[in-house]
Amino acid sequence: TALIISGQIWDAHYHRYLMELAQARGISDRVRFLHGVEGSRMAEVYNLADATIFPSHQETFGLGLVESLACGTPAVGPDWITPCREILSGQPGGWLAPKDAAAFTEVMLCALRDRPDRELIARAAIARFGSRAVAERLLTEIEPRLERKRARAQRLHQIDWRALYDNEYDLLGQERPGSR
Repeated sequence: TALIISGQIWDAHYHRYLMELAQARGISDRVRFLHGVEGSRMAEVYNLADATIFPSHQETFGLGLVESLACGTPAVGPDWITPCREILSGQPGGWLAPKDAAAFTEVMLCALRDRPDRELIARAAIARFGSRAVAERLLTEIEPRLERKRARAQRLHQIDWRALYDNEYDLLGQERPGSR
């Protein structure tokens, strides 16, 4: 078993700290830093992994979690970050970890021991996050709004604007410009 860190670590001091920590714990032979992986190769990394650990302290979407699950790889993410919670909650192979190092570690170990059905994880993720599923949900949300806009436009089209214009001047007791 190895710990593979796929992301780019930009802070040289932090990178050195992590390497020294692995050395001090006697696991440096099992820790690998990939220094960033091209997007086209991430599926290969996910497919080789026993689990994806997503220890982010902030996240705008959590695409790595979705990609991992779509590859059938279990994913552990922070339960205090809304996108991660929304992606992993109720998702086969999805594990949420609390904001506590010991508890986060326990959840990671559970995910690694669980050995879930990777095909089930991938099917469920694709059914929920695949392009067809997302497009169908988007259309379900948009169609009623479009229908309301169409109905409003049709009502506006049916209004006799000339009569309204004439009425406005009649109500004000004024003569319409150009009516003489």
